[in-house]
Amino acid sequence: MPILRIRHVTTYHYHQPVAFGEHRLMLRPRDDHDQKILESELEITPTPRDLTWTRDRFGNHVATAWKPPGAWSRRMLLSKRSSAAGSAKQSVAT
Repeated sequence: MPILRIRHVTTYHYHQPVAFGEHRLMLRPRDDHDQKILESELEITPTPRDLTWTRDRFGNHVATAWKPPGAWSRRMLLSKRSSAAGSAKQSVAT
């Protein structure tokens, strides 16, 4: 099984400080019969007050981050790293 390393970075820049509310994030690959997540790490700057993980009805991992009331920032950074072992699929030429 090949090991895939995925890094996703999203950065929001604002001209003026903004207040943050609830953020729902879908950044973690899904485990299934073709791939197994070996490790997964999420970094959010500024650090959220709370971070919870759930699954939606399709089996996707959903993180919900809450910022502290009155937290203002000009920038928000989401950085996600995952390693997955996947099966090597062969494509069929037609």
